[in-house]
Amino acid sequence: SKELIAEGRTQQHCVATYAHSCFTGNTSIWTLDEQTSIDREKLVTIELHLRTKSIRQVRGKSNRLATKREMDVIRRWANQEGLQIASYVCRQ
Repeated sequence: SKELIAEGRTQQHCVATYAHSCFTGNTSIWTLDEQTSIDREKLVTIELHLRTKSIRQVRGKSNRLATKREMDVIRRWANQEGLQIASYVCRQ
């Protein structure tokens, strides 16, 4: 819960509301970040529904949609891990 609250504050979105769903094993929350010359920068937060192995939501700071570059990385990860990406997540 503390990590989700911190993620929500950093990204300025509501990921902390998924704490119960994570606790019950329905959802897993992931972060795509990038190493910069100074530190790691959080790019997007990813909601993964565990039962269906589907990515249901991808949001950046202030709920922005993922960029094409970010979605390309997420698609590669999904293919590697056998995950589906919901059609409404990002139409890029």
